[in-house]
Amino acid sequence: MKSRKIYIVILFLVMFIITGCSNGTEVENDDIFGSYAYYECIYLANWSSSTIDNQTGLHKNKYFYEITSDKLSIHDEENNLIESFENIEYISVEIDKDLDGVFSFGLEDIFDSMLKRYDIYVGDNRIGYSIFIENDKIYLADTTYTGPGRNIFAIWSLFELKIQ
Repeated sequence: MKSRKIYIVILFLVMFIITGCSNGTEVENDDIFGSYAYYECIYLANWSSSTIDNQTGLHKNKYFYEITSDKLSIHDEENNLIESFENIEYISVEIDKDLDGVFSFGLEDIFDSMLKRYDIYVGDNRIGYSIFIENDKIYLADTTYTGPGRNIFAIWSLFELKIQ
């Protein structure tokens, strides 16, 4: 009887460790996984030579995104592969609302409504995309780190995706 209690305690501890420990890289809500189309540009860096309306017109329903637990692929309207990243990890990052003024002009109000941010990595390398979640909307951001020590988060563009 005593060995059965020890076995149950050990089993409980193993289950607790397996289910309770996480490396923090998993996406908490796999509802983001799916097929999407570029819908609308909502932010464009102030140093861009384009406009939000122009970007939306150039890309809306012309670029398609497949987001899975381990892959991000981008295709054009003729299904030509534009970019593909495999063995990716989604790293949950706190949305910093105290952004650098030069590299985030106009993002403050947008970030107020965002709930989650995931930077996308292959191994130790950021691939230059982040996913933002706002209630029932999903956004993909073309991102970089810049500045001395590459410690300033900058967004080139932020666009809404629509499920296909």
